[in-house]
Amino acid sequence: MTADIERSEHHPVADRVPRYLWWHGVLFWFAVNAPGFLIGWRERLFTGFRVPPLRPPGAFFPVIWFVITICTIQAGMRILNNRQLPHRRLHLWLQGLFWLDFAIFPYFFFAKSSTIIGGVLTQAIFLLALAEVMTLWRDDRAAAKLMLPLLAWGAFAGLYVSTWQMLHNPDPYLGLPAVFR
Repeated sequence: MTADIERSEHHPVADRVPRYLWWHGVLFWFAVNAPGFLIGWRERLFTGFRVPPLRPPGAFFPVIWFVITICTIQAGMRILNNRQLPHRRLHLWLQGLFWLDFAIFPYFFFAKSSTIIGGVLTQAIFLLALAEVMTLWRDDRAAAKLMLPLLAWGAFAGLYVSTWQMLHNPDPYLGLPAVFR
């Protein structure tokens, strides 16, 4: 990983040794997943909750999100450790917004059963992933490739699953009825 990081003429030793190591990533993984662990995951948010026809089985979600978070954290570590990365501040902002979205999603979707807020947060994940892959592609292609699982899942979950759920289910938290029944 460090061989791919650009070297600075001003800090040759600091640029060779990554500031953020694998165990920082592990600690971060636990921190961003803590809300989900505390709130829990439910297959059905409420009685009568309708699931989209093409949505994968519930057991698939923890597996896919484990892979996505590991890849996304690795991309973030590349960004953090490359102080010479073009547009680094933008990439850090996009990463930060994604992780904020990821951390608050369980509260609104699982704890409050809000199909609307959960859906909008899911669609935001897709848009953030799209922006990050598009901008990272020219700056750090390896980091951009690590973001592709998030982009792919974000497209499916954001454009199809969450939209379907918002339209076919009421939102008890916001007190809104389903558009289609």
